[in-house]
Amino acid sequence: MIAEESTKEEFNNSIIIDPIDGTTNFFHQIPHCAISVGVYEEKKPRFGIVYNPVLDELFYAEAGGGAYKNGKKIEVSKFSDFGRALIATGFPYSGAENRDDLNWVIEKLSKILPKCQDIRRFGSAALDLCYVAEGKFDGYYETNLKPWDVSAGIIILSEAGGKVSNEKGSEYNMFEDKCIIASNGIIHIKFLKYF
Repeated sequence: MIAEESTKEEFNNSIIIDPIDGTTNFFHQIPHCAISVGVYEEKKPRFGIVYNPVLDELFYAEAGGGAYKNGKKIEVSKFSDFGRALIATGFPYSGAENRDDLNWVIEKLSKILPKCQDIRRFGSAALDLCYVAEGKFDGYYETNLKPWDVSAGIIILSEAGGKVSNEKGSEYNMFEDKCIIASNGIIHIKFLKYF
């Protein structure tokens, strides 16, 4: 089992758990928080579940079996026009004391916001990935995330037809890569040019 105190050396056949993704929201009684569980075999995602108990949103997926929300199959949006895309993001906790991270956030906002329909920042990476999976968002990006933030959301989004990569367009490694880029797959190449 991998949780917030674990290291990448423990990752092979693992259950990766975040008991509260969106802890600041939870503390302030904002209903954008979730329990996230990702199951990995031989370092490959096999199963993911993200549950928001406040809004009773249960997202889940099994490798090769599609993605679901509350028992109904979900799919990513079909938008191809980046100008109409609704993008989600998050701000790293390190931005408070790390000027480089803060500058990164400001730079990306200044590049992306004028080119898309709008940007949202809700505070739970697991749910943001699920909202891309069900087509509420068309894309999502963030920096300095941990495996427990994204392990379940990655497989849910992938099984819903979306794409996840690092900022270079290569396969996202949740232990090595600093930046995650996720989308409906259609806008992914256009999205990547802002990184």
